[in-house]
Amino acid sequence: MIKYILTFCLLPATVFTEPFIDSCITKALEYYPEIKIAEAQISALKGENLTASAWKNPKIGMEWGKVKSKSLADNSRIKGNTQTYKIDQTIEFPGKRALRQAIANKNVQMAELALKQLKLDIAARIRIDLMDLRAIHIQLKAAKEVEERGEILTKMLINQPTIGMQSLIDRNMIDLALVTFKIKSYKAQQQYESKKVALNFFLKDRLDIENYLEKIEPIKIELDKDTLWQKIKNNSIAIQLQEISSGQALDNFRSAKLDPYPDITISPFYEKSRLREKDRSAGIGFSISLPLWNQDTGKIQTARSELEKTRFVIEQFLRDFEIEFKQLYSAYEIAHHQAKEIPLDSIKNWQNIAEFVDRQYRLGTVNVQSYLETQERYLNSATAITEMMTNVNEQALQLHLMSSDPILLGGQSAKK
Repeated sequence: MIKYILTFCLLPATVFTEPFIDSCITKALEYYPEIKIAEAQISALKGENLTASAWKNPKIGMEWGKVKSKSLADNSRIKGNTQTYKIDQTIEFPGKRALRQAIANKNVQMAELALKQLKLDIAARIRIDLMDLRAIHIQLKAAKEVEERGEILTKMLINQPTIGMQSLIDRNMIDLALVTFKIKSYKAQQQYESKKVALNFFLKDRLDIENYLEKIEPIKIELDKDTLWQKIKNNSIAIQLQEISSGQALDNFRSAKLDPYPDITISPFYEKSRLREKDRSAGIGFSISLPLWNQDTGKIQTARSELEKTRFVIEQFLRDFEIEFKQLYSAYEIAHHQAKEIPLDSIKNWQNIAEFVDRQYRLGTVNVQSYLETQERYLNSATAITEMMTNVNEQALQLHLMSSDPILLGGQSAKK
């Protein structure tokens, strides 16, 4: 679910205004096809809005004919010509055109809000993908280190003479473990290249991402839960869309009630005929439809039912939306607390321990089980901590999206 970030949120500026991230978001917004589709749809709806606000076109009528006149006194007959010109202009019952325009305006408003939300979704996706890429890069780096250490150690053991059964067992255990390390390294490399290719394709460019990965940090955010929810209710695009939809349903109901009311057609005319003399006449006519047989009761009932349904839909949406917010907020609090307890620097500590145990094994001060267990724990810590980091980042972004925060679009949006 996607939706304004709040002024009280404590956000490090570098998270949102890092030039590399801004450039990625700018490229994505420039090339993303759904944005072009949404912009074209808005343009079309604005055209419909102009049509909805226009008066009905007048109709021009012309008649030509022959006229005959017979005198009752002497049965004489006279022939002549006749011509009639008229204009019919329909004037709608007051309120019909205004309601039609209001409905069209709401269609434009909803399309524009949907476009804003789409841009926020894309910006959030870029940030999540970049953080995922950094996490996979850290995992790949750890896997490569463990694999290289295992290969070097294997070559060293091969070159050494085998002394006793324990030495042979150690070599075999390291050989088997090296296969596992290679598989993990291969999978991490595969995930990294796949994510990078997808991101570059999404941005329509080949970016030198590795030079910027260290600058990509998870979003840190401190929120007051009640104030945040109040802000979300006031600013969320999703809630605004529901409110506009409800207003449109009300307008449709009012329009349905007005439809049976008659429109008036005004018809000024001019007529001329010529028999013995030229005769001319001008005037104005009126016509009105009478809703005797069809009063649109079915249409009114349908519109009333849609209006009642919309009210219940909004109530259900707000309930589900609040539940989703509370669940997401609770999950973020737990993940954020874990992230503070086990910071990203812990991977560096495990890296140092793995290197130290590797040196000690070569010196013969630790056994092979300690060596392999330490390398495995280094890999597991890199995976677990980076996954926790990306999880915190994604949940924080989802909270920002629920509030439809335009700052997600980057530094340029924040300045505006």
